[in-house]
Amino acid sequence: QVNPFVKWKGLEFFGIYEMTMGRQGSATTDGQYTQLAGELLYRIGQAEKFYLGGRYNTVFGEAFEDAGETTINRFNVGGGWFMTNNIMAKIEYVYQNYDGDPYIGSRFENGEFSGVMFEAAISF
Repeated sequence: QVNPFVKWKGLEFFGIYEMTMGRQGSATTDGQYTQLAGELLYRIGQAEKFYLGGRYNTVFGEAFEDAGETTINRFNVGGGWFMTNNIMAKIEYVYQNYDGDPYIGSRFENGEFSGVMFEAAISF
């Protein structure tokens, strides 16, 4: 797993490269999944309490050898406000879809969702 983080003035980039391998359930062969993600934020204001940004995340791989590749893609774009050091509120547009042969016949076949999300978080 590699997680680069770069900040230049108000611009921030955070990335993810992650790979995992192993057996799942009663499978007799190993599977492999890869996750790639990138988030770009621009912090606004003298105290950088507001931000605008976007994120793209994809996970793809096989549960076991010759299982057929599955892919999940997610895209977010939005903005937020750090109300205090411990409280943040944000609003985002989110789109996510599921693709791949293993989803055929399952509840995830042609699966996708999109919409606006409002979230507030408290951290300690």
